[in-house]
Amino acid sequence: MTRYKYIIIVIFSFFVILIGFKRGFYDTYCVSVFVEEMNKKSEQIGMKTATFVNPTGLEWGNLGKADDVLVLLDIAMANKAISTVWGLDSALIRVKSKTGIFRDVILKNTFLSENISPYTVVGRKTGSNGSLFNIAIVLVDSNNDTTKCVILGAHSELERLQYLSNLITVH
Repeated sequence: MTRYKYIIIVIFSFFVILIGFKRGFYDTYCVSVFVEEMNKKSEQIGMKTATFVNPTGLEWGNLGKADDVLVLLDIAMANKAISTVWGLDSALIRVKSKTGIFRDVILKNTFLSENISPYTVVGRKTGSNGSLFNIAIVLVDSNNDTTKCVILGAHSELERLQYLSNLITVH
């Protein structure tokens, strides 16, 4: 596997939540090897505090700071394939199973661009474990100046938006 493909796989494992992911549908050993590689790659690319315990980030024990997410934002924005997709409100992807069956999955972003006028959203990823709400977002203003923001641990979607508004106002 080329380095380019490996980086894309690692980045998508951070940014894409697997729909329908349930315990028992994956090989535990393969997941543990993949997570080990994620941790190695995160260190190689400069994520200083990131520690992953599963590939989806949905279980407790996955750790990291906003600075780590900013590293991923830089890599995602530098990659044409990722940067053209992750700013969309929704995207259709085709997933192929081990048995060769294809399934279409629609990924929808719940944080839409009209919430941050006058900025243009060029990339964003939201996440929540049900009680904490996160966002990594890249914005461009009318002068083509780029602003990257990371909010981790807001207690509601509204609080996440308020924190983001505060960061943008200070910027």
